Amino acid sequence: MKYFCEIDCHLAYSLEEASRAITPRKTLNARDRTLRQTLSVHHPRRRRWQNAGVKIPGMTPRRWIEYTAAILAGNGIYFLVLFPDLSPALQHQPLRFDAGLVLDFLCCVVVYWVIRLGVTHARRINQGSGQS
Repeated sequence: MKYFCEIDCHLAYSLEEASRAITPRKTLNARDRTLRQTLSVHHPRRRRWQNAGVKIPGMTPRRWIEYTAAILAGNGIYFLVLFPDLSPALQHQPLRFDAGLVLDFLCCVVVYWVIRLGVTHARRINQGSGQS
């Protein structure tokens, strides 16, 4: 049964490619669009690129760099500066949700806030110098 499904998909894929070569893209009817949607889900060659174009709004590479820098700097501050002097109750224990984990998270949030504040301040300075 699977073999026949694969033959049908390959045949439909070949027919769809042939009709696309003959028919301009703007004149595709509902049947052609349905066939294209079906093939994008069921065809093995297209399956790996199915989610390639999905983007999360507001997630730019610059924002990811800011997140990463905030996490690394916040963890560095917590583990290298604060951790040695904290009481055992505030020290984070691995694989546990405790006060130390919350304090570590707050360090990362504060560092991220400082980064965003610096970016906002730099944009204001750059916009102000460009207008004069």
